[in-house]
Amino acid sequence: MKIRQFLKDIAEIRTSLKEKKKYEEFNRSTENNIQSTKVHLDAIRGHNITMLDGSYACENTEIDSYTFIGFNSLISKTQIGRYNSIASNVNIGHGEHPLDLVSTSGFFIENTYDELTGKNCVIESDVWLGAGSIIRRGVTVGVGSVVGANSFVNKDVPPYAIVVGSPAKIIRYRFAQDQIERLLKSTWWKHELDDARKLIAELSKKQ
Repeated sequence: MKIRQFLKDIAEIRTSLKEKKKYEEFNRSTENNIQSTKVHLDAIRGHNITMLDGSYACENTEIDSYTFIGFNSLISKTQIGRYNSIASNVNIGHGEHPLDLVSTSGFFIENTYDELTGKNCVIESDVWLGAGSIIRRGVTVGVGSVVGANSFVNKDVPPYAIVVGSPAKIIRYRFAQDQIERLLKSTWWKHELDDARKLIAELSKKQ
């Protein structure tokens, strides 16, 4: 039994090393920093993306360039834009069980995954999601918005709004309405880093 367990442990170590090597090669070839082997590489749709150890993203997720995701964040079937800052222990887009059926158990639902994740979940660009926040399915978090730590977001968040609480509520906007319109019109987040820096510098002069 001891020999059998030893051989099993060796096999698991070899598999783990192969996985790590695959991710290292992926990072080199795509200019990314994916530290977690729980991330499906099909979810990585850009460059300069960092995902720290323990974070998960399924194959039906799309994560664009210049986005940072901390430790142990879980992302299911979500579109994530550019220049986002997602802290540790954030949960985005998990499946939701129907409340109008006799039972909420997945054993009584056909095509469980598709049924529970049917609604779109979108994190636009330049969003900051605080540690421990939860984003419900069907929610769009708008450009430039901020979600406070440990908040539960069950409604769309407008661009440049700051929301906190459970359920999350708008406490204020980051800028005045005319400034928000100017920022949205610029679409600076669609540009690569050097050009984005120049646009932000110009926009900052007008704030």
